Amino acid sequence: MKILVISDTHGDTLIKEKVYQLYKDFDLFIHCGDYQILDYMMTPFLYVKGNCDYSLEAPLEQDIKTPIGKIHVEHGSSYLFINDPLEYIKSKNAKIFLVGHTHIPFVTRIDGTYLFNPGSLTRPRSTNFGTFLLIFIDEKTKEITYQFKAINLKTLDVSDYDIKEFK
Repeated sequence: MKILVISDTHGDTLIKEKVYQLYKDFDLFIHCGDYQILDYMMTPFLYVKGNCDYSLEAPLEQDIKTPIGKIHVEHGSSYLFINDPLEYIKSKNAKIFLVGHTHIPFVTRIDGTYLFNPGSLTRPRSTNFGTFLLIFIDEKTKEITYQFKAINLKTLDVSDYDIKEFK
């Protein structure tokens, strides 16, 4: 299973579409909120509402069933997440927990759960490049691998972006 994860595009459909076109053969497309466009424009992405979104329809969180277990998606700006993130993440019993909000890409593991933030595709805070995440799940071995990518916001060139896992 191949999953494209983006977040915090803040109304920029050009870059979102460019990244989608590069990975349109993937199995699943996820947006972690703050998309700031009309919901119908989010197809084919599964998405959650961020603190800057005005949608009345978008869920605040989503759980996606996969062959290896649950993927939990939310923006990461909720009080429960911010107040006690470790216990909150554990309470979701997810294999993968996806958030956005900070515009800073990261990965760590908490009691067997991968916690990912793809960073912001269009408004980065920790780099001059937009960032996004590719997740690969081997359905036979249940192994999860991932790769962060960077996109040059001027040329739209995509390259690998090295993120070290927090321990």
